[in-house]
Amino acid sequence: MYPITVVTTVFNGEDTIKKAVDSILTQTFPLFEYIIVNDGSTDKTKDILNKMEDPRIKIIHIEKNQGAAICLNHAIGKASGNWIAVQDADDISLPTRLKEQYHFLKQNNQLQLIGSYITCFSLTKNSSLNRMKKQMEQLINVNNSLFTGKFLFYGMPYCHGTFMFSRKTFHELGGYSTDFQVGYDYDLLVKFFNHSYIKKVPKILYQYRLSPHSLAYRDLYQTNLESIEISIRGIIEHTHQDKNLIIAGTKKACTNFKEHIQPRIHRENIVYVDPFLAFQSQWIEAEKPSTIVILDYSGSLPLINKLEEEGLILNHDYFVTWNLTN
Repeated sequence: MYPITVVTTVFNGEDTIKKAVDSILTQTFPLFEYIIVNDGSTDKTKDILNKMEDPRIKIIHIEKNQGAAICLNHAIGKASGNWIAVQDADDISLPTRLKEQYHFLKQNNQLQLIGSYITCFSLTKNSSLNRMKKQMEQLINVNNSLFTGKFLFYGMPYCHGTFMFSRKTFHELGGYSTDFQVGYDYDLLVKFFNHSYIKKVPKILYQYRLSPHSLAYRDLYQTNLESIEISIRGIIEHTHQDKNLIIAGTKKACTNFKEHIQPRIHRENIVYVDPFLAFQSQWIEAEKPSTIVILDYSGSLPLINKLEEEGLILNHDYFVTWNLTN
């Protein structure tokens, strides 16, 4: 039995899948099995995969597209390795990735999920992608991650394709949630964070492809909706509190939260406040909140300053999350 199972799901990846797979097959650490799920591709992906003859590869063809979360759960259900390494179908793992991550886990046996630093690339000349490249590398290439820094639950501070995690813990946590089209990776990371230790190998071990055709890039609003829901679920579990949840945000942000997120988290005891007015009132004392969640962070600095003056502590008494105004 191999210590590592690498998993990949692919849908219509004829242009990228071979390079992605080859980046795993040429790893300096050879002790792995590789499960690839073809998620109902309608291009030449199936033919490309069927020509791969490495004995470590197991290919599963699914006739009808199911979505990445379902296919990842299916692949990991077939895995035998104690550690699961994710490889996205359009990215590249650098040759020492598996070796570096596996040794890092052995040296830090309290860890249940790790990632790594990344470099981003794109084959498309696009100014917004260039900005995203800089932002992603700044976000991901921080050793302590934003989960242990100032912006707890603010964004996805790991690259999914760099994940290596305990198969046992993965199953204990329920695997990837199929409730999310985009944020299933962020949801899994939050669940690991709330139940175990996570960290990054402080080296660039992965090349992440930026594409204007990715779902997260094409529908940023849906991505934000899912991310804020995942953040709220994680905050509730992280604080282990069932008292008032105060949502501070602009009128539009609070309306979006009330319409799209509150019904999904099945929570009634929520108080909505305007961050531009809240710090002028006595609502902090009146509500005696257990947890304050601040939307639209960039516009909420006066409120954050007021909370700190009142002695509240970021990541203990209040949290900062994604922007829901746009």
